[in-house]
Amino acid sequence: MTDHAHPTVGCPTCGQDVADVRGVRIDRKRRAVVVDGQVRLFTGKQIELVAVLHAALGRTLSRGFILDALYPIEADQPDDQIIKVMLVHIRKRLAGTSLGVETVWGEGLRMVYAPPSAREAREAAERASGEVAA
Repeated sequence: MTDHAHPTVGCPTCGQDVADVRGVRIDRKRRAVVVDGQVRLFTGKQIELVAVLHAALGRTLSRGFILDALYPIEADQPDDQIIKVMLVHIRKRLAGTSLGVETVWGEGLRMVYAPPSAREAREAAERASGEVAA
């Protein structure tokens, strides 16, 4: 088996390897997340956002903190609406897995670990394959 099954996990701040959390592995180099035995692919900034949120699993991070983590040079920071756009894609790619991103109104975002129900997993798999549920 290739190393795709067990990619390294890097700290979003320093890049050093860190232990995976609940069997979730983030491979920033390959822009992939392995969760529930499934590989989910992301763009460069999306994987950075996933890594930042995952490093703080269960804790709420402000949009300002997230922007600073993704764009350390303030002059390069886009409008914070970019976070909303990235979240739409990240949530779609994580659908049907045990990872999710919650919006905490007035505070920010947090990544949560909650195994999906069998129905949610089946529906997500059907959506991903293009099938229509009967």
